[in-house]
Amino acid sequence: GRSMRKEAVENTRASTASVGSLMMFLAVAGARGYELVSADFKTAYLLAETREDELIFARIPVGVGLPHEGKICRVRKSIYGTPSAGTNWGRKLEKEMLAGGWIQNVKERNLWSKEVDGDMVYALTYVDDVLCAGPTQDACWKALQGVLSQFPHKKNAEKAFDFLGIDIEVLPGGVHVNVGRKILKLAEEMGVLDAEPITELAWRAVPGGEAQPEEGSPEDLAMK
Repeated sequence: GRSMRKEAVENTRASTASVGSLMMFLAVAGARGYELVSADFKTAYLLAETREDELIFARIPVGVGLPHEGKICRVRKSIYGTPSAGTNWGRKLEKEMLAGGWIQNVKERNLWSKEVDGDMVYALTYVDDVLCAGPTQDACWKALQGVLSQFPHKKNAEKAFDFLGIDIEVLPGGVHVNVGRKILKLAEEMGVLDAEPITELAWRAVPGGEAQPEEGSPEDLAMK
């Protein structure tokens, strides 16, 4: 079981960059001809410590070969499924990024920058994933070296790869992004993969009020 004071949990959400920030990150990387690399931190939540004012207790299972089997102990590491696990990991990663010389963006807290051998390198963090863009892949790995050394991780340096279910490919003329597979997966999870549209729906701005939905083709509505 676990006991936790409600006021001790300030934020129960994992630290994630917005989709807009991700798309802007990729657009800038493509426009500048940057290389991309990514890394996935393994068992991230289990690497973060709980706060002192956070009380979580668990019974040590019998048969696992640990001392004091069957007894209840206080958990000092975050556990998947607890309200503050994502927040604790986000703070842990943020601390290591700052210690590694990264500068945190004031508007988007998951966007980072760092100078490496006179070149700027950028990183975007999303829970336990990090996407890095720089003039070369070597510059990216050098910038991330300090952070990656602190956690078990899996590197990716392929030209075409998956990041958060989005297919990304680095091309000579920029970065190609395909969200089709992600959309199909979401449609399948929601049970609407075989759904068909009943009617076309468009929105008409109403002066002094909120936009109102109207049936009909966009061409017809544009004439109103």
